[in-house]
Amino acid sequence: MGKHKTPDAMADSIQTIECIKGTTSLMKLQNRLMNPGRLAGIRHLTAGTAHNIKNSLSNIKAVAQFCLDRYEIDEPLRKSLKVIVKNSKKANRTVNVLLNLARPHETALAPGTVNRVVHRAYNLVKPIFLKQGVRLSKRLHRKLPMVLLDEDLLEEAFLNFILNAIDAMPRRGRLSITAYHDPKSAEVVVSFVDSGCGIPNDNLKKIFTPFFTTKKDGTGLGLTLAKHIIELHSGTLQVESKPGYGTEVTVSLPIHIGKRTGR
Repeated sequence: MGKHKTPDAMADSIQTIECIKGTTSLMKLQNRLMNPGRLAGIRHLTAGTAHNIKNSLSNIKAVAQFCLDRYEIDEPLRKSLKVIVKNSKKANRTVNVLLNLARPHETALAPGTVNRVVHRAYNLVKPIFLKQGVRLSKRLHRKLPMVLLDEDLLEEAFLNFILNAIDAMPRRGRLSITAYHDPKSAEVVVSFVDSGCGIPNDNLKKIFTPFFTTKKDGTGLGLTLAKHIIELHSGTLQVESKPGYGTEVTVSLPIHIGKRTGR
């Protein structure tokens, strides 16, 4: 003979059914949001919005700079205009990152060498190394397998890692960049190791979170974009750090089978 459910048991059953219904609805909503056509629409909307904001910021900055250059104005107003120019530039950097995130780059990949990208990135920041007294060590294996890459995008990611290292070493330091072939994983590995201040564990968990930053003038999107770029290359990105000892950023990229390159 079956047992009758108590009112409490029936209530629990109803709540369970409602929970399952809610979960099913959430899954359906997630599937709709992950629809490729919808994602393309979101990218298009983001790019269009960011572009419009970028134009407005350019106008604001241009007018403020024109007033600073053209007119004799009192010091309080001059300071205010300088604030407008400075913050317009900062906001413009954020918009540029959003534009880069919104643009699809999947078709831009071609066989290439990470050594060339490292050299390009270093040449751009060489004056900063000299100014801050940061010593650079590059250990790039000469005969690395090629990887499928977009040189401009990968350079942007590498620049982010290098500039972050420099920011962590305002009073001299060392940055070691190493590139080698890992035959076990069939990957080319590039590591950036600095002797900077390091990242506290609580912050380390948030470094890829959009808009998270500890820098006064940071956008909090640099590492978000860098991670996005590495993922576009079907690669992985790892960051290990210890306060007072420095930070190591490791990029692993799958090799393009059958080809090797020199420098």
